[in-house]
Amino acid sequence: MSVHLDEMRRLIDRAAIHDVHVRYFRGIDAADKVQVRRCFTDDVRASYDARASADGIEALMDNFLAFNNRASGQWLATTHFMGNLCFLRLDDDAAETEVYAIACLVRPGDP
Repeated sequence: MSVHLDEMRRLIDRAAIHDVHVRYFRGIDAADKVQVRRCFTDDVRASYDARASADGIEALMDNFLAFNNRASGQWLATTHFMGNLCFLRLDDDAAETEVYAIACLVRPGDP
C-alpha cells in the first residue's frame, strides 16, 4: 500500500510542477510580474540560455528579457508554447526540471 501512496504523491508533485510552469509562461506573456514571482522561491537559482545564472528572486526578476523588452517597447507581446517538460530530479522536497518552449515575439513594425 505504501508504494502506491508514494507513486500517487509523485504524480501529484509532477502535476503541481507542470502547473507552475504553465503559470510562469502565462505570467510572462501577460507581463504579470506578481504571477511570475509567485512561481519561484526567494532563494531560486535559474539559468536561461547562455546568460549568466540568477541567484535569488530579485536577480531573477531583474533578468527577465520579456519584462525589460516589453517595458522599453522593443517587444509588443509574447506568446509561449510549452513543449517537453523533463524531470531531471524529483525528490521529497526538491525538484529539477528542464522545459523546452517556443516563443513568438511581436516587435514594433514587424509584419
